[in-house]
Amino acid sequence: MRRIKADRQAAQAHTAAEASTKFVQAEAQAKVKSSVQAAQSKASTSAARPQAAVVASPVQAKSSPQEAQARASTVHDPLMGTAWSKAVPFFAEGRHCALLAAVAALRAGGASIYPAQQQLLRAFTLTDFDQVRVLILGQDPYHGAGQAHGLAFSVPATVAVPRSLHNIRKELLADVYEGVLPPHWHTGQGLLAGCPAQARELNQLSGDLTPWARQGILLLNVVLSVEAGRAGSHAGLGWQALTKAALSALAERKKPLAVLLWGNWAKEYGELFLAANAAGRPAKEQHLVLVAAHPSPLSASRGFFGCGHGSQVNAWLCSRGEKPILW
Repeated sequence: MRRIKADRQAAQAHTAAEASTKFVQAEAQAKVKSSVQAAQSKASTSAARPQAAVVASPVQAKSSPQEAQARASTVHDPLMGTAWSKAVPFFAEGRHCALLAAVAALRAGGASIYPAQQQLLRAFTLTDFDQVRVLILGQDPYHGAGQAHGLAFSVPATVAVPRSLHNIRKELLADVYEGVLPPHWHTGQGLLAGCPAQARELNQLSGDLTPWARQGILLLNVVLSVEAGRAGSHAGLGWQALTKAALSALAERKKPLAVLLWGNWAKEYGELFLAANAAGRPAKEQHLVLVAAHPSPLSASRGFFGCGHGSQVNAWLCSRGEKPILW
């Protein structure tokens, strides 16, 4: 009798557990269904914010080609009249304006996006197509408030230097300057705002790389916008098409450039320049392509430190009769 009673209790417990599980699953499904319906309802009345790094922006998904073209026609084109607009069909056709309009629409819908709208194409406006001597390719903008200002790895002079940029400076200090801070790093515009007149440490230096851009370094991110606090959030917006178009034009340009590829995102675009080199370009028109790990603290010690890219670029430029970069 005891055994029969125990078996009956076990069966009852199993049945109860099974019923509980079904109830939880049904409740979860109901919640999911409710969330989906709510999201669909919201999407029908306003422009939704992107929910994942690899999903296309709802602005793109909802808009017809005519609507996208109409929005693009109202956007100021910062590349009008530049060499970029003449050398790159993507720009000549105004396709970048559709991207600018998409970001503007997301802002209008309440999203906090970096960098500022007028700085989205700043890398191109500071370094025109014919002026590019070196390419440094990043991933996407910094997603903290006040950091991104349109140049890969760079921040305004009033903002503390991010760790990736700190590692870039650390590598250049050892490689190019033999461990001694050069004068232009620790005086004048090279200083972080509020630091003493003569900085002694890397973390007292300005993170503004605008002087690099003015020397012909294209500081370009693969993706040119990001939502606050969400790294990679605009990876599905369409910026990669713009980046590939610009880099393809540079790869086919007669005048070669030094290409620094740091990290996996950047390496994917290196094939454009390697293919151009392999297509029979004369030796004097061969691009210099250098690959290393990303300078992030997570990977800098696994192939970025010690890469020697700064000195290699300067040696290559000097061999061509050009001025070296004042890193």
